[in-house]
Amino acid sequence: MAKEKEADKEIEEELTMYKKEAMKQHENDFSKAVDLGLFEPFKDLKDNVLLDEEDIAIKDEVGEKQGAEEQDNDATV
Repeated sequence: MAKEKEADKEIEEELTMYKKEAMKQHENDFSKAVDLGLFEPFKDLKDNVLLDEEDIAIKDEVGEKQGAEEQDNDATV
């Protein structure tokens, strides 16, 4: 009975070691996949270009004005 308990304890310790190693590898792979150093929460993609949200708003506003001017020019021709 004592030998069985000792064997169970060894198996438990080995299993714990494998679980820790698996978690370590998982965390390492996750860290490689996600580079939070380049994470910028106030940027977004606009036409496949990473821009500040403020720049996106300005670009949209300019685009709307240009679109309106083109419609005015088409209407006067």
